Amino acid sequence: NRDESVYTSVNRSLYIYRGILTSGGCSKIIQDLINVLNAKGGFDIYLVTHRNSNFSIKNCMRISIPRDPFWMKQASFELSKHVASANNPALISFLDHDSNDFFSFCSSFLDHKIHWINFNTNHPKIISNWFKRMNGGVDITEEDLYNAVDVIRLENENFHKYMPINAQDKCMDFLNTVLKPDSKDLLFNNKLNLLSVNGLREERKSILPLIKELNILIDKNIDFKLRVLGDQDPITMIEFEDYISNNPRVSEYLEILPSVNNIHDYYESSTLAVTTATYEGTSNSALESFAHNLPVLCLDSALGLNETVDHEVNGLQCSSPKAMASSILDLYEDKSKLNKLQLGCELIKEKILNPKLGIDKYFNALDCGPNHSPAFREKLNSYSKTFLNAPHIYRQKLEALVVYTDLDKPYLNIISEALKSKAAEESEKVFFICKYSKQA
Repeated sequence: NRDESVYTSVNRSLYIYRGILTSGGCSKIIQDLINVLNAKGGFDIYLVTHRNSNFSIKNCMRISIPRDPFWMKQASFELSKHVASANNPALISFLDHDSNDFFSFCSSFLDHKIHWINFNTNHPKIISNWFKRMNGGVDITEEDLYNAVDVIRLENENFHKYMPINAQDKCMDFLNTVLKPDSKDLLFNNKLNLLSVNGLREERKSILPLIKELNILIDKNIDFKLRVLGDQDPITMIEFEDYISNNPRVSEYLEILPSVNNIHDYYESSTLAVTTATYEGTSNSALESFAHNLPVLCLDSALGLNETVDHEVNGLQCSSPKAMASSILDLYEDKSKLNKLQLGCELIKEKILNPKLGIDKYFNALDCGPNHSPAFREKLNSYSKTFLNAPHIYRQKLEALVVYTDLDKPYLNIISEALKSKAAEESEKVFFICKYSKQA
């Protein structure tokens, strides 16, 4: 109900979309980006999220899009009017596992001429799997997205090889810039200080696999402590507490901190950064560790991390959590190996500490000319409009069909029909839960 004149500005209107904001790395990237944009000046910045966002980002205006179908439609209509009156509008979207949420109301942007940059916020192989599941059921493909955007921002030059051929000319890669605040050495009492900043949360980022191998260090009477910083997930905490109750001596070598005032104090004060995450994009915590000459130990199978951590240069890629514990022991006993890795961190610091090689490249992306297909934009636009009027059309692509049946003869026809169904055709796997008759 506001007057339309409030939308009029000489500044360029920049919309940033991220469905859900948490305390994770993507939110930090967005906050750093907003700070850089505000420092340059000339932008009105609008952060578009859903109403269940629970993380505050400063120095921008917020636009909330409810998930409730009725209110989403109303909010989308208002957002469309906002974009229509905007000055030379641009959109930076941060899409990953919930890209379907964006496509549900993207007509608010695509009804208008808007410059669109999409940031792949995780490893391309992971995003591709998410995309197929969330959008395949309504026939929106990853290629549709890449054809509709003007610029695709990748956070690692190694990710180019995962992108479709038709998207290569749109890809712009640069590492996330590390903006180091003032930090101090906390002067920990231990000789070996290990740091994990993924907290005790989702399984894919859990440090529990390494915690369960710490006896390798404890049995050698090593003076060490592993400090775990970050969010705590209730389910992971149950598993952690159960393990500690059965292995109480391990707790003496752990410090669990849900949040700290300045995480860079801990980077500055630690010996090694450790992670047993199974995949990342380009891990912000790894880059921040390098900025403090802190080598990173990861799993060699961890997508993203194994393309960021340079083995035996600025860290180690380990075959298992047990091998990681053994590597930590080796570095403790041979300080020359540790010193070599610390010196290796210097090699990447120019790329991650210099904004001109990192976050400032967003300005180049904003200045690029149109590089999208109007037809593919219209496909996404059309789906969004249809969804806003009939949200029941959305469905995820099936990953598996589960058939529960007897194996008696009358049921064999049912199995046959199930295997001919659209569900079976779409699913990558079919599982059978079978009952057997006494005679079978």
